[in-house]
Amino acid sequence: MWGIETAVGTEPLPDVNRFIATVNAHADFFDRTAPVTVARAPGRLDLMGGIADYSGALVLELPLAAATLVAAQPTRDGRLTVRSLASLGTFADTEATVSVEALAPHGVPLDYPAACMLLAAQPRQRWAAYVVGAFVVLARERGLFIETYRRSWFPSGREMIQANRADRAAGAIVGLHYHLHQADYWYVTHGHAFIALFDFRAASKTAEKTETLEIKEGDDRGIYIPPGVAHGFYAVTDTTLLYMVDQYFDGTDELGIYWADPALEILWPGDSPTVSERDASCPMLADVPEENLPL
Repeated sequence: MWGIETAVGTEPLPDVNRFIATVNAHADFFDRTAPVTVARAPGRLDLMGGIADYSGALVLELPLAAATLVAAQPTRDGRLTVRSLASLGTFADTEATVSVEALAPHGVPLDYPAACMLLAAQPRQRWAAYVVGAFVVLARERGLFIETYRRSWFPSGREMIQANRADRAAGAIVGLHYHLHQADYWYVTHGHAFIALFDFRAASKTAEKTETLEIKEGDDRGIYIPPGVAHGFYAVTDTTLLYMVDQYFDGTDELGIYWADPALEILWPGDSPTVSERDASCPMLADVPEENLPL
């Protein structure tokens, strides 16, 4: 259950205490292991008066004994989900979900007319537009802030000590590379990457398994690649990939497997990719020297 943390010397208002109790009654909506932020917007009555040219003028502002309260928690699933604690009757859903990609395709927020059309598409969820629309406004007027990496997400890994950037033109392949001692963390900041992974670790539960996935700008997904997992990507469009590593460069730990080896069972997109001389000269999987095999 959640409690309230306030600044020193302050006490939460009664309506905040009541709201926290209500949030706890809906605790299934949140991750119980993470904090929840509560915000309170007090009500205000604005008294407007007419003047000689019939335009409005603010005459008086009066506070109201009412407020809007909201509880929010960040997630990593790429969605905005809103739940109303008020009864909305039989003609409206009490919960609405919109993907961040739909609101900001490839990281670019929708313009206001497009956002209005998107949020009006589900009549039973139109009430949520007032909340979800705030994301579009903030994204357009103030930009986006997204947490891309946190040390605690990978408790068994080591501290990342260096960040690098790779820019590749559409049609380029990088890889497959692997390391015996170094882990990587990848994040696509621009473009569209087709990523291939091959578990080269003999003792792994997924040994000799291949996995592919695609990440586009705005997906806001990172990939942790442990030592012994071969990795590469194909730039579907011009692509920028930010990658962090937990070891400084060591040329003796820069190893590779030929990207087109049939044994990897990777169906790369595109025809006639651009491949570096280094990657074109990597050995086939069956020809990797024994001393370069991961444990």
